[in-house]
Amino acid sequence: MISPNFSLLIKPAGPDCNARCAYCFYAVAAEQFAGGPHRMTVDVLRTVTRKMLRLGLPVSQFCWQGGEPTLMGLEWFQQAVNFQMQFGRSGQSVANALQTNGLLIDEAWAAFLVRYKFLVGVSLDGPAALHDVYRGGGTHARVMRAVGALRTAGVEFNILSVVNRANEGRGREVYRWLRDQGFDFLQFIPAVETDEHGRPRDFAPTPEGYGRFMCEVFDAWVEEGGPGKVYVRLFESVLSRLAGAPAGNCIMDKRCDHYLVVEHNGDVFPCDFFVRPDMRIGNIGESDLPELAAAAGATAFAAAKGVWPRECDACRFLSLCHGGCLKDRERAGGTFSSKAYLCPSYQIFYNHTYEWFARTAARVAARIARPSPPQPAAPGGRNAACPCGSGKKLKECRGKVR
Repeated sequence: MISPNFSLLIKPAGPDCNARCAYCFYAVAAEQFAGGPHRMTVDVLRTVTRKMLRLGLPVSQFCWQGGEPTLMGLEWFQQAVNFQMQFGRSGQSVANALQTNGLLIDEAWAAFLVRYKFLVGVSLDGPAALHDVYRGGGTHARVMRAVGALRTAGVEFNILSVVNRANEGRGREVYRWLRDQGFDFLQFIPAVETDEHGRPRDFAPTPEGYGRFMCEVFDAWVEEGGPGKVYVRLFESVLSRLAGAPAGNCIMDKRCDHYLVVEHNGDVFPCDFFVRPDMRIGNIGESDLPELAAAAGATAFAAAKGVWPRECDACRFLSLCHGGCLKDRERAGGTFSSKAYLCPSYQIFYNHTYEWFARTAARVAARIARPSPPQPAAPGGRNAACPCGSGKKLKECRGKVR
């Protein structure tokens, strides 16, 4: 069954990328696709768009990732928008999100992205000395030029920072540097990958290192004012979950069924960490999305999230991870029911932060439950200030934060 918040994660250039990040988890996907370069045809793009919009969801969410999606070029993305206009019904809401390394972003790209209201995620691991360790020398300067182009054009963007062995002990430093650049929307993800023997790769943060990193970020965030001041995805997700609202973070859910991945050739997979032959559930050209979401492979994958190790049942933080990401379970123990590699990270982080989150979430829940006079509609749609008084934009708040 397709949920109202369902989205598509589309890989139009497959695993192809113009960077050579040492910790890239998606580069191995190239092994299953013959030849290259890998590019989505206009016919596949048309089919994806038509079938997504046919669902009639409250918001049809197209998330463009890679590899590096900007390798497709501006004209191809203009065609993507044209198809959305062609197949969308009058009044139908469409949202586009683009995750990029920034290396091709210039003034022309920025003008396109702001015109069509793309929400852009830019990969940036902190100051140059840390960013360039695994992303390549000189890339930091190019990313910062891209950020300048996005800012000048007025594009909405957030920063995605990868936590790795080089920066794992420098959480406060990374956070402060990002804030000094004026970045208000942040996300931190750990680079957890293993070799053929199941051992963590050299770039992977230790579980203890990732946990301490996020504790340092949390402390700096609270000191600065916390929610309403800076958006940190993990922290906002925890607050939402404890306040009784959806977390908006798949790691915290009991099932992995909120999105599907569409590769450049139309092949469909349940998660971008599992784009491999044994996890293929079909092809967008041969099946509709409800059929693909209900396929045996998709439903088995979704249900596997709820089969965590027995020892997790006694953990007071279970509702905040439900056993952790399936990728981290498989990497750590070889099966979906194994204990997650990052379990010690969660223990460190939540032991440090849980009481604060619980107190703050209680205030959030009380505020949401308290009757309030009708508010006028906010002009400007999803980019307008939320009328709840949080100071956040409507699309980021939705009444979830105080």
